[in-house]
Amino acid sequence: MVLPNSLSAYRIRIVRAIVDEVTSKLSPEQAKEFFAVVNLVTVIDENWVIPFELGEKYLSFLKKGDAAIAAYTEFVGAKALVSENRRHFYQYRDKFPFAVWDAAACLKELKKAS
Repeated sequence: MVLPNSLSAYRIRIVRAIVDEVTSKLSPEQAKEFFAVVNLVTVIDENWVIPFELGEKYLSFLKKGDAAIAAYTEFVGAKALVSENRRHFYQYRDKFPFAVWDAAACLKELKKAS
């Protein structure tokens, strides 16, 4: 895998619950590769707490888990939420203070910046 030179200019954050969900679907070898990349370019948030009001705001139109993800994304001031479950977020994209990208769109943005 070749990562853009400018990747170090980004802070990629992943909530531990997402890491656990992803790795539960991977073989041991795939999980090893996943962590090799994750450890190079990300911060894994082990313990995160968002303001209740922020979560409530998103519960009005998203499922509980998606609302928590959206609230976290806003709380940390992220430029974008990257998710392959993009359709759950994409239909409400005008309600977010961040972009919603799938992996391909994220890579495209990273390449533009390099």
